[in-house]
Amino acid sequence: MYYRGAQAAIVVFNVTSQSSFDGAKTWVKELQRKAPPELVIAVVGNKCDLPDRKVSAEEAKDFASTIKNPVTGEEAFYMETSAKTNVLVTEVFEEVAKRVPKKAPEGKPANVVSLTPDPAAPAGGGDQKKACC
Repeated sequence: MYYRGAQAAIVVFNVTSQSSFDGAKTWVKELQRKAPPELVIAVVGNKCDLPDRKVSAEEAKDFASTIKNPVTGEEAFYMETSAKTNVLVTEVFEEVAKRVPKKAPEGKPANVVSLTPDPAAPAGGGDQKKACC
C-alpha cells in the first residue's frame, strides 16, 4: 500500500462477511502505523442491498468511533453503500473531501481536493485520450 502524501483512506468491507470486517480492522491498524497522522479515515460497509448481513451497522459505527485522528481528534466516519445499486457511493467521497484539511500543515505544500468538474474542460472529455492509472 502506498501512503506517502495521502490525505484520506476509504476502508471498505462487505457487510455480509465477518472476515471482510475483520480484514478492514487490520487495514485500519496498518494505516494508523504507517500513514501520515493527519489522515482522514472513512469506514464503508458495502453491499447494504443484500439481506444476509453478518456485520450490523451499529457494530461498524462503534468500530469507526474508536478510530481517532491524533492530529485533529476527529473520529473516522462510517457509511453504508451499495456499489451495485449506487447507494451513497458519491456521498462517501463528498464526505471525505469535506474532512480533508483545506490548509496544509506548516512547511508542507497545500493540496486541493475538488469534486466539481472544470467548466473549461470539453464535455465528455473531448477527443483527448487519457492513460489509465
